[in-house]
Amino acid sequence: MDAIHFFLMNVYTIKVPPSSQQVSRKVHSLREMGALRLIKPVVAFLIVFVNSESRKLLQVLRSASMEDRTVILTILDGTWGSPGSVLDLFLESFRIGQKTQRFLNHLVVAALDNQAYRYCTSIHPHCFQFTPVTSKLAKRKGSTSPDHLMLKKIKYDLLLEVIKLGYNIVFTEADVMWLRNPFVHFDPRARVTISCALRGTKIQDKGLLYMKSSAEAIKFLKFLQFKRVLFPTYLNRSFCEMAVHKLRGLTKYVDTGYFGGFCEPGTNISKVYTMQSTCCDNIKSKVHDLRLVLDDWINFTARMSTNANNSKNLESRELLLVLNSASMQDRTVILMTILAETLEADIMWLRDPFEHFDAIKAIT
Repeated sequence: MDAIHFFLMNVYTIKVPPSSQQVSRKVHSLREMGALRLIKPVVAFLIVFVNSESRKLLQVLRSASMEDRTVILTILDGTWGSPGSVLDLFLESFRIGQKTQRFLNHLVVAALDNQAYRYCTSIHPHCFQFTPVTSKLAKRKGSTSPDHLMLKKIKYDLLLEVIKLGYNIVFTEADVMWLRNPFVHFDPRARVTISCALRGTKIQDKGLLYMKSSAEAIKFLKFLQFKRVLFPTYLNRSFCEMAVHKLRGLTKYVDTGYFGGFCEPGTNISKVYTMQSTCCDNIKSKVHDLRLVLDDWINFTARMSTNANNSKNLESRELLLVLNSASMQDRTVILMTILAETLEADIMWLRDPFEHFDAIKAIT
């Protein structure tokens, strides 16, 4: 693994296009360290890993894809992908959401480590694990928590791979609770559909985006790869901010009121489709607050169901009163429905049709 690490640090992550002098110095340095002869086998080793990762990814995408080749995708590590953590709440939101249950069949969970992958496979059918090399890169040096900048690189690389394979993507952060079906707000004609919020002077994502497989999407994601080589901190920007400049005219922006977050006060649960635990970095607090969101949703839907049943009962009682007052002795009523849009009450009664009803009764 020392050779791989050396290769990744010295070759794979070169910050700027090197000059001929820089290349000469680097080659000389490699020779001095006796590492030049290791580059070829290391590259071959990495290619094997990449091909293996791609094959596994394609297999998972095929099993999870909708008829129109759309998949729902999220990424997490063992901190979020463990019993009683974010993944449990994430999947529960699909199960209790309004018309969201079926999307579990099309959700792919990409695990950054063995712990997340093992737990995912125990509770969900469509799980994908990154290679050990990718997992190692995702970790912050000297820490078990993710390196957020590297995590963004991995995320955009994964999006590019999926888009190149011809799949449309709904990417969702795992701390986004799906309360209603957000697909009704996605525009299939747009290359990207996203909701963006202005927080101070920054444009922030709302944890959910739809990206259609297209040449423009591939070009945009490749552009991000190029920019991060020249400017390593470029990906610190939000996806919204980058899309505004590079996908202008190809992006649909959805009303932020439909996609809520903890940073936005006054979120209306009767209107919101998803809710993200923004402004909440501590994992314990995040799980606690997301649990409260789901409990509030359960109580809200229970109240709505009770109100709907009461409304139906009231309508039934009112109808019964009208029928009793209008009924003939044999409990027959003449019923007419008027629709404002079609005005179907266009039959004129010129003679008494009841004499023919008896004839029909005799025939039947």
